[in-house]
Amino acid sequence: MYYLYRMVLFSILTTFIIGCGERNANVINSENYHKSGISFSYPGNWEVTEDLEENGYRYIFIESPGDAIAKIEIYDKGNFKLSEFVELDIESLKSEMPKFFKLSDRGEIKELQKVIGEKLLKGYRYEFNLSILGVDVPHVTEYYMFQSKTESAYISNQVAVEDLSKVQNGFNIILDDFKIQKTLTNVSN
Repeated sequence: MYYLYRMVLFSILTTFIIGCGERNANVINSENYHKSGISFSYPGNWEVTEDLEENGYRYIFIESPGDAIAKIEIYDKGNFKLSEFVELDIESLKSEMPKFFKLSDRGEIKELQKVIGEKLLKGYRYEFNLSILGVDVPHVTEYYMFQSKTESAYISNQVAVEDLSKVQNGFNIILDDFKIQKTLTNVSN
């Protein structure tokens, strides 16, 4: 997971330094991604920046032109319940945070349910604040789990709260169209 957090933190740091503003997700001209049993649609102005397999798991990054990131991690089925994955992910984020960032939260992980397309998705929401040089930027990450007969895919969508309305539809098309092998379910545990 260390490599994953270096990539996420690099993206967040770049946003702080160059002040790259978020743009609306282009869902009208969406792209399709299909590789090695995983498929999904994503906004036309976003980019799949990583699809790597290492140490028994696979991860895929989809990044917006700003700082929104959708991260897909795929493991053998049964490795983690979604609640365990969320706790491990947050713990890794906190421990890997560079010293010049200050991360604060209220310790809350909230359950959430949303309907996307015709799917009822259950997941978790984590809100936190990143501060650098006295500038506070509240962020939110939403987590979901999808399963096939042999694998579990964990999707986490992260963005600054102020940009959520610009990218939510982009996250939604990834979630609505996500497929892993032939049998798929959305599960919260």
